[in-house]
Amino acid sequence: MKILFIEDDKELALLTKNHLGAFQMHVDIAYTGEEGVRLVKTGYYDVVLVDLLLNIALNGLEVIRHIRKVDKSIPLITVTALQDIETKVSTFAAGADDYIIKPFHFQELAARVHRLYRRINRPYLTQVSYRGLTYDVERRCIHFDKQKVFLKNKEATLFEYFLHHPERTLSRNELINSVWHTSVNESSNVVDVSVRKLRQKVDENLGLKLIHTVHGMGYRFAL
Repeated sequence: MKILFIEDDKELALLTKNHLGAFQMHVDIAYTGEEGVRLVKTGYYDVVLVDLLLNIALNGLEVIRHIRKVDKSIPLITVTALQDIETKVSTFAAGADDYIIKPFHFQELAARVHRLYRRINRPYLTQVSYRGLTYDVERRCIHFDKQKVFLKNKEATLFEYFLHHPERTLSRNELINSVWHTSVNESSNVVDVSVRKLRQKVDENLGLKLIHTVHGMGYRFAL
């Protein structure tokens, strides 16, 4: 699961990122409201966490309103120390789905994220496009320059994960947690073998270089 945390307290943001990682959640951090809105516009996130008391330019309520203009259905949780009823009402009116008070327990935050993610039925994308490449989710078919490649089972799941996280280095740990939904066995080469097979099927048939090795870190999907 991919989370965006918009929080200007760097210590709390990094601590939250580390703790949620134990619940198989990858957390991107935006330290300003403007950066958070930009990431929502350009990336794909399963849940967004927003601190209300952002100190730079856009405050939390403004960020929520901007995000709702971009994506009306993305699950959104407000994270704040404010507990007065007026603030809560304003937050929900702006478009928040849930509200958690600082300081919070990371286990509770993870539970709220999972509950909200399961409860909100986001629109199902039948096609995803990226720089001239189109992927038909239902048919598991990649289209590029009149060429087609059909994927099967796990290779489709792996390709979809890359496609939803373009131009970002994905570690082997993240891939195995998110695609295989299991803990990492340090001796396993399942990611490398699967990426190699996916490259052989996709890159060679389409004449592209889509999946790049980032030595010592993982893989990056970019065109």
